[in-house]
Amino acid sequence: ECTVAFLIQVLTSEFPDFDIDQAEKQLQAPDLRELVQAVTSGRPLFIFQLAFIWAQKGTLRDALTRNIKKETPAIEFLYGRIYDYLSDNAKRLFVAISQLVSKDDPSNLVEKLQYVTSLDSDDAAFQTAMNELLKLKLVEVLEGKCFRVYSNQILQIMATYFERSGDRVR
Repeated sequence: ECTVAFLIQVLTSEFPDFDIDQAEKQLQAPDLRELVQAVTSGRPLFIFQLAFIWAQKGTLRDALTRNIKKETPAIEFLYGRIYDYLSDNAKRLFVAISQLVSKDDPSNLVEKLQYVTSLDSDDAAFQTAMNELLKLKLVEVLEGKCFRVYSNQILQIMATYFERSGDRVR
């Protein structure tokens, strides 16, 4: 499973002294694998956060007692940092999305997003930027025509960055 493999990779690279053999043994338990998936939703940022909590707590079971998807400081830290690493075009999409969707309806048309960001004449640039957001599981594309923001927390972060951008989407 990709989530478990990525978790092991994070532990290996970020915590060289971590007992990876013991970690792999713990992750063989089906109930723990399911909990890892439930706690992280397979999102790279939450997997990364879980690895850090695991390293601090010492056992996976202890780390899984924290619901990292609901912790506001963790969400703001993780998604706030991710914005800084996005390409300029992906940043444009990130902030524009908050103006096209709402908490009640977190979806809209992909072509509308492309238009409001002035990337309607450059399909390759738009798709590259959109792929950045898709890989980070900030948004998902539905049937190729619509996009949807994964969570209201992400939408709130997007809105905050829109406000900071001073309405400079184009």
